[in-house]
Formats: sequence, C-alpha cells, structure tokens
Amino acid sequence: MTKKVKMLLIVGLCLVMVLAFSACGSEPEDEPGDDGGGSAAEAVKIGVVMSDSGGFFQQFKTGLEAAADAAGFEMAGIYDAADSAKKIDAVKNFANTGYNYIICHVDSPEQLQPVMEEVQAKGVKFIAYDTAIEGADLIVVTDNTEMGKIVGKNAVDWVEATFSEGDTVQAGILGYSSFPFLVERADGIKSALAESKIKIEIVDEQDAGGLNNDGTNVGNTWLTQYPDMNLVVGINDAGAVMLYNSWKAGNKKDQDKVGIFAVDALPDALQAIRAGGMYRGTADNKPADIAQNIMDEIKGASENDGTFGQKEVVFLPGPVNASNISEYPES
Repeated sequence: MTKKVKMLLIVGLCLVMVLAFSACGSEPEDEPGDDGGGSAAEAVKIGVVMSDSGGFFQQFKTGLEAAADAAGFEMAGIYDAADSAKKIDAVKNFANTGYNYIICHVDSPEQLQPVMEEVQAKGVKFIAYDTAIEGADLIVVTDNTEMGKIVGKNAVDWVEATFSEGDTVQAGILGYSSFPFLVERADGIKSALAESKIKIEIVDEQDAGGLNNDGTNVGNTWLTQYPDMNLVVGINDAGAVMLYNSWKAGNKKDQDKVGIFAVDALPDALQAIRAGGMYRGTADNKPADIAQNIMDEIKGASENDGTFGQKEVVFLPGPVNASNISEYPES
C-alpha cells in the first residue's frame, strides 16, 4: 500500500469519527433560563434571625438545623436578636452575603416591614415567624389568643377538679409585655380563667419570659407577698420553670393544692410534670414539626421559581398534663 493511499484512509477515518460525534450531540442542551426546563435549581442558603437561643427557641433551632441538613440546604443563624434593631442588621447582612431565604422572628411588624421590602427587592424570600407582616413571602404563626386559651383551659380543668364551689383560687400571670404577640397570649389565658366554674382571682401579673432570672425573682416575691397564691399560669415554660424551682426551694405551702401551667413542653417542664408536683401542665407546640414544615415550604419554593405553595402556615399546641405525660418519655 502506497503512502498516498494510507493518508487517504486515515483522513477518511477521521472524517467518519467527526461526523459520528457530531451526530451524538446534534440536539442542543437546555441552557439555564431556557424554556426547556433544564435549568438547575438555585442553591438554597437560609439565614435565621431569632430573638433568643433558649427555651422554645432552642428546640426550634435544633429542628431547623436537622431539617435543613436533611434537605441539603446551607443555613446560618443569629440567635440573640432580642430587639428589632438587631434583627434589621441581621436581615441586611444575610441578604448582602448571598442568602436567598430569611426566616425572621418578628416582634414589631412596623419596624421590620421596610427592611423586609428592601431585601425582597433583591430577590430574597422573607419568612415571617410568630407575627405576620403584610407582604411577607410566607407567614408562620399561631393564633396567640387561642394558644392562651388552651393554656388557660388546661389550668381551669385542674382547678375544677381540685377545688370546690365557694372556694376562691388566687392566681398569678407570668406574661411578657415587650412582645405584642405574648400580650395576646396572656389575654387568652385570662379569658379562659374567667370561664372557670370555680372563682379564680388574678392577684398579680408580672413579666417573666425566662430572661435574666426573672421567673426566679417573681417566684421569690410571690412566695412572701402572696403566700396563699395557688395557681400560676405563664406564657412560656422558661419563666414558669424558674418560678417552680424557686417555690420548691422556698418550701411553698400546701403544694398538693398548687398548680403551675405554661406552654412549650420544655424538657424541664415535662420532667416536673412527671414528678407529680406543683407543675401540672404545659402545651406542646411541636417545634420540630414547625421547622420541618418551613423547610418543606422552602424546598417547594426553590423548585418553583421561589413561589411558595401557600401564604400562611398556622399552628396550635396541644395540652400536656398528668393524663398524657406518658406520651412524652424521658429521652
């Protein structure tokens, strides 16, 4: 075979291979943004802005972290933004550093709405937690008045089973006036107590959300100032557990006729209910379920051009007391 023939054969073979590869790639691939639907989903980066890292917020944080990790989302949090100024700074920082979803615990809708709209203009999705903001991409809330009624009804059931008609039960309310939604919760508690067949007299109301040892301080004060107080109902377990511990340490009298009730189903509260003493009831918000619900909504939105499948998620707790504490075994 001559050199000329060999060269022709090689050229021919190369031409066949080029044509074969061209045929395999003859249909164009979808580019991001094409109508072909082949665009990759945008990476999900979630910024979390919460007022506190204790009590219910600690359980909520753990639930969010677990759900985000399972979904493969990147998540970071600021968990000490107790006032709106800190929240505003945190929201701006997350938006400016590439986070495309922000979950924010809302204390003042009026103060947070402008920064929400500012980050939304950059394409960031804003999830308002605990208090609604008009225009939020997703709102995750409870009806705090109804929650308060659930907590109050838990207390009333115990009062009516423990006292007789003609008795007067002295009560104290542990509230937290800094947050409007917790004022609503306290109002719901008082509304439920007013429905009791046994007279319940509210002799004092103090702020005790579980910060700066406030529940302990209120407990010590009431121990001496209201020695006949036999009912305490709180807007959360964090403050109520502090009061419970102060009353135990102070040898509160007539403990078999003392009832302490709150909400959040914190481990210390559940343990106190198991012990069968003064701490009679709480209510379970199921923070892990709320967290999972939020992550499911974010997953759906990330696969649907950032549009959430629903505008609002509403949750309510269920009462926990001696009748169902066995459903909450020690972990």
